[in-house]
Amino acid sequence: MSGSGDDSLLLSLPLFPLPSVLLPTNEGSVLVYEPRYLALFRDLADERAGGAGGRGGLFGHLLAATAAPPALMADAVGGLPRIGVAASVRSVQEVESGRLLVRAALSCTFYNRGGQDGSSGDAK
Repeated sequence: MSGSGDDSLLLSLPLFPLPSVLLPTNEGSVLVYEPRYLALFRDLADERAGGAGGRGGLFGHLLAATAAPPALMADAVGGLPRIGVAASVRSVQEVESGRLLVRAALSCTFYNRGGQDGSSGDAK
């Protein structure tokens, strides 16, 4: 336990850092080309379609460390800021050269507590 709150209410999310971040309640699109993120968003699209996983296509969207102001990185976890936005995949469309156009709805802020490898966040 973290000492405050109920850890049973925490949700582990895969994280997707970008050099810009959208605000909660916005919708956004991103063109994905890195192999690890292509796999991530294909998995999230499967989850949303009722496949295995259980998060329903949710992921954590946060500012990349290279774009974050120093104050945001003061208490970073795994090299990533502690605050981000929980987003839900709305659609994934394959476009030229095997890239994916991902449309997502951003719903709420989250606090990145980090996992064993610093790769998960907690939606609040």
